[in-house]
Amino acid sequence: MSRNSPPLIVSTNNKGWSVLAENNVRVIECELQGDIWIGYYSYMNQGIIRSYSEVGRYCSIGRGVSIGLGKHNYEGVSTHPSLYISSDNNISIFHTSKRRRVIIGHDCWIGDRVLINSGVKLGHGCVVAAGSVVLKDVPPYAIVGGVPAKIIKYRFEESIISQLLRVEWWKYDYESIQRNLSNDVEVFIQNIKNDKSKTINVIDYSVIRPEVRKP
Repeated sequence: MSRNSPPLIVSTNNKGWSVLAENNVRVIECELQGDIWIGYYSYMNQGIIRSYSEVGRYCSIGRGVSIGLGKHNYEGVSTHPSLYISSDNNISIFHTSKRRRVIIGHDCWIGDRVLINSGVKLGHGCVVAAGSVVLKDVPPYAIVGGVPAKIIKYRFEESIISQLLRVEWWKYDYESIQRNLSNDVEVFIQNIKNDKSKTINVIDYSVIRPEVRKP
């Protein structure tokens, strides 16, 4: 695959979605709903992404993942979305609330069959174990798992996490990252810092919508 291949979006539904994707994005056989943003080199196979979701760069998302679970008002007379009364006393559709928004940072690994609640933010570099249910925000570089998901440990020591968040390696072009790679994270950080020729990978989204088929 070319380092600048156009994004490939294959949805199981042919209406009601719009994806802003950077190059090398691969989303295959997923149910897409509403407006979605996906960053460079991220991929996902067979899952659901609901409205207002953002996925950062270099994210690996497993099969059967559901991003942005439905929101229902369980404190009212009914949990049915058509019977929610808004602050202006009008009956409205509860799930139109922007609280549905899900933000997934850069370099996140989400295992198979993970469910991510609406309104949740996953920090850069985090890992979510297969089968987990994520109900609240996940800190950067945390490894979480379970139902509900809880922190198991962190990928690196706090000092290294701080350096990774400062250097923001994902913002550089692919060649710069490859040139400075090392199995030693601290060496990689120093390589990136010292590389005077590294180039920013400018954000450049393609807008992809379902094809309109004539009857």
